[in-house]
Amino acid sequence: ATYVYNIQGRQDTSLLLNLRSVDIARELGDPERLAACLANVGVALSGLGRAQEAVPYYLEALTFLEKTGDKQRLALMYGNLNKVYLDIQQFDKAVEVGNEGLK
Repeated sequence: ATYVYNIQGRQDTSLLLNLRSVDIARELGDPERLAACLANVGVALSGLGRAQEAVPYYLEALTFLEKTGDKQRLALMYGNLNKVYLDIQQFDKAVEVGNEGLK
């Protein structure tokens, strides 16, 4: 549902809903869903021009995704993190996560 808000340019609404979904996923103890919700918060923050704030959400999502071994989702998350690091001009980190994503 928040995807629709994102494409409508309503990242503020998307962010609020995704932050709530993070809380719910934490309460449920569902690490796979939590990773998705954390990533969605990162997407919303990036869309709002708050890339620096997106970094910890993407990094936390990565910790859960690395345990799943889901290579496709991991590559996507590394790509998202790469873009955020480029946006905030942390080029060394962008290269580092970009290389991880290629693995």
